Amino acid sequence: MDGNIRIGILAVLQAIWLGTTAFHLQEKPWLLQFCKERSTEIEYSEAGGYFSFMTTGNHPVISTLPFTGDLPGEYAILSFEYFATDYQDKFTIALVDENGEKRELETQLGIREGWSFHSISLTEIRGLWGKRGDYLQIMPGEKKGYVIHVRNLHLRTLTVAEKKKEQEREQKEASEQRSLMRMNRYLSASFDSEVTDVALGKNTVTVSGKAGNQDHLFLAEIPLWMDAYALGEITHLIPLRSGGTFKQQIERFSPTGDDCALSRWMVVRKVGNQISAESNARYADRIYAVNQYAEEHPANRKGLADFDASRPEMIEDLDSLGITSVNVNFWSREILRSKPDSATVPHLYNGRLFYINSDWLKRMDATIMEATKRNIIVSAIILIDHAAVTPDEHIASVLPHPDYDPSGIYTMPDMTTKEGVIHYAAMLDFIASRYGRADKKFGRIHHWIAHNEINAGWVWTNIGEKHPLRYMDVYHKSMRVIYNIARQYNPHANVFISLDHHWHQVSDPQFYPATTLLETLLEFCRKEGDFEWGIAYHPFPESLFEPKSWLDKRVDYTYESPLITFKNIEVLAAWTKDTGTFFNGSKRRVIHFSEQGPNSKSYTPNDLTEQAASLAYVWKKMKALDGIETFQYHFWRDFRGEGGLRLGLRRFPDDIDAPSGKKPIWNLYQSLDTPKENEACAFALPIIGIKDWEEVNYKGKIEK
Repeated sequence: MDGNIRIGILAVLQAIWLGTTAFHLQEKPWLLQFCKERSTEIEYSEAGGYFSFMTTGNHPVISTLPFTGDLPGEYAILSFEYFATDYQDKFTIALVDENGEKRELETQLGIREGWSFHSISLTEIRGLWGKRGDYLQIMPGEKKGYVIHVRNLHLRTLTVAEKKKEQEREQKEASEQRSLMRMNRYLSASFDSEVTDVALGKNTVTVSGKAGNQDHLFLAEIPLWMDAYALGEITHLIPLRSGGTFKQQIERFSPTGDDCALSRWMVVRKVGNQISAESNARYADRIYAVNQYAEEHPANRKGLADFDASRPEMIEDLDSLGITSVNVNFWSREILRSKPDSATVPHLYNGRLFYINSDWLKRMDATIMEATKRNIIVSAIILIDHAAVTPDEHIASVLPHPDYDPSGIYTMPDMTTKEGVIHYAAMLDFIASRYGRADKKFGRIHHWIAHNEINAGWVWTNIGEKHPLRYMDVYHKSMRVIYNIARQYNPHANVFISLDHHWHQVSDPQFYPATTLLETLLEFCRKEGDFEWGIAYHPFPESLFEPKSWLDKRVDYTYESPLITFKNIEVLAAWTKDTGTFFNGSKRRVIHFSEQGPNSKSYTPNDLTEQAASLAYVWKKMKALDGIETFQYHFWRDFRGEGGLRLGLRRFPDDIDAPSGKKPIWNLYQSLDTPKENEACAFALPIIGIKDWEEVNYKGKIEK
């Protein structure tokens, strides 16, 4: 490749492949081309349609080619997609004119362990820059060895959505602060009245509690889209007698078919038109299930992530590897449709007809059934796509959360409107009813994972800039919708909170500590009634690129460990043994390791051996712990879209030497939980630097 590394054609091809990028936002982007000769202390490489840059010194500079024409004046937004596993607190953009004069803007660049869209406004420094001969420089910090993968680098104008967001920013921030204050007051309040139990029956709801000594008390139904701390227009009020206990039986379905299965129940006081909360709201404690069958558990801990029956070799590996659990991605963009046609299946929910994409359904039936006929435990990962990638315009307008920022890969459902909640619930009701049958006609889903890696929510479950309490308010509601619907068909279904390997600290200011989110979820459960949720954790090594997790430095054996990786999984196991985290104070939360795998830096014998040794290491540690039910390996096969990672049990499908070939880690995984396990793992002992597997287990006290 010559000195001028050109990105233009690759960017266009990549945009087409993705189906959504900045090109969706700006019809005619001004593509930028990298210039190697003007760049310093940077190593370039290109693979898979993107460019990788590694800093080789403390003052790296990435330059673009000079403009061959004048940049239009309104083009002041620098946009690109990137993948980076380190946070960069000093990421500088310099606008350089043909005479070498610079205008600089210092910003930060977060961790993105998945391809993420990013934009930087250059308005405050642009001025008259952008003439023929001018160019742009990127200075990615002062840390040698920093790696960033980039694609689709371009300049563009503000989108309509961005202009609207900017205009509404102050108003939105003020509204968020008011909501946060109301939430804090609601959660910290002490009430004389209380709802103590909600039983959701087949046709009725029975609500029990105690009423305080005030007059004008009512039992109120609080729809899920109404905030319990900011009561709106309540239409369902039942008078209560003050100063005693109550037990009210309510019709579950209205004459129009509306179902109150997702509602919460609260004691309120109404004087004139003023309604105030006199208790916390409470969700259903017990849920009637139309199907009754025994609870199922995996026969061992070996699982696979992202199972898809369209890959024949993956189906073969279910048997060859002895897999007993899988998770499956459910993308909202593929499922819901707003209008009936020959390619949809109708579904009646809440007195309305909704429509399911029959092409998706055919593929999903095949996937779930392949697992079910092998008695494999299936977890459904519910992923809500943002509007730009949702083909049905009506679904795109009602289902995604309205505060979504384009930096995110996924979002959450809109929990602020009835239409958003009902569409979300209808989708889940179809899935749960079809895959929760007693006869397993279409296969069975056992558990549900709510979205993806919410502590890195800015990337993986984005609903805009939110305080963690406000973020968890939305997430908790989403979990409750899943749980309340799933339990109506499978009496043993659990819903899992999804977390990456960052635990008590974050390396990116836009992320949340997992401990903060978990404690907030526990607080909601204490105030509004508990439900059976577990933890879907992703204990990758500290660096996703470095498989030797036993060398991880940002870990310890306390509840304040910055990360939980392969090295200190004992911390998570200990956290779930604390009775303060138990379901209703009596039942331990289940842990699923639902996405993790060590990397092979290359396909050299040494790198492949280190990858396998890392699996042996975490497996032996996990076997010494209880409470961890599954280890769903990610990824089954190396994937070009993972920023240069090679996490798979098999090679890239387009590998020149052995397409989809089995790596040594495949053979090791096959041997685990068999009589051959110790013999198969023995090679890893000297690599790790130990003589016996007992040495990898932490046996001290986990400190709070």
